[in-house]
Amino acid sequence: VYKVLEFMPKKIEAIRAHNIALLKNEEEQQKAEKTNDLSDKIGPKVEKWVEQKLYCTPDLNIKDVALQMGTNQSYLSNYLNRHLNMSFQVWLNSLRIEESKKILTSGEKISIEEVGIKVGIPQSYNFSRWFKAITETTPYQYRKQNSNN
Repeated sequence: VYKVLEFMPKKIEAIRAHNIALLKNEEEQQKAEKTNDLSDKIGPKVEKWVEQKLYCTPDLNIKDVALQMGTNQSYLSNYLNRHLNMSFQVWLNSLRIEESKKILTSGEKISIEEVGIKVGIPQSYNFSRWFKAITETTPYQYRKQNSNN
């Protein structure tokens, strides 16, 4: 009887440790499933929104964009952070700058300021600042280096 009583606390602790490990595995599995669900549900909405070039609208915020996509800002933010590894503002301005690069090299004879307005960044200072931060060159230099003329 004494040996059984001596053995029981060790056995109980081993069972407890095993159960804790099982719970941690289950939690990690649930997180992975949520991440996949997030990607499956939000990903197509984000792609459709981008295809429609709605990012060219000025004064967008994450709440408005999430509403346009039919989701909420928390889900959108989590998706951008986990799947694209960027914040909403960096993602939005990256889309805008990619669009501006197309316009700058299209041969269209419009000013740099007008390009910024077309892509949703109407303040020329902010447009140039974001452009340089993303491309490491100014819009003017980019146009000059990549012009089809």
